[in-house]
Amino acid sequence: MVKYNELLLDTNFIIECTKRSLLSSAKALVPGARVVTLQAVADELERLGKGLALSMLKAEKVQVISIGGFADDAIFHYAEKGGVAVATNDKALTKRLRARGIAVIFPRGSGCGFAGGIA
Repeated sequence: MVKYNELLLDTNFIIECTKRSLLSSAKALVPGARVVTLQAVADELERLGKGLALSMLKAEKVQVISIGGFADDAIFHYAEKGGVAVATNDKALTKRLRARGIAVIFPRGSGCGFAGGIA
């Protein structure tokens, strides 16, 4: 069984969390993991005018890690360090992550699904 130290939230997953309650379902799939996102994601949310999503990050005490750049690339490279499960609904990013054996959590029905990493 793989131990995930962090649950990394992608832009589209955060936006989806403002429409329906997914964060608790995602957290349940990686118990004990610290919930984080990247500055690149926060910047993207700001550019998209997603103030509600930014407020949710603060309310949920999601740590924003100071890594900028293009969000998908930053997420991919950060997740490669290991111990990270990525919550995303982006099909292209999911394909990239899964090709490297990185765990992906995705919206599914009223909760979340999980595609596990390599043990």
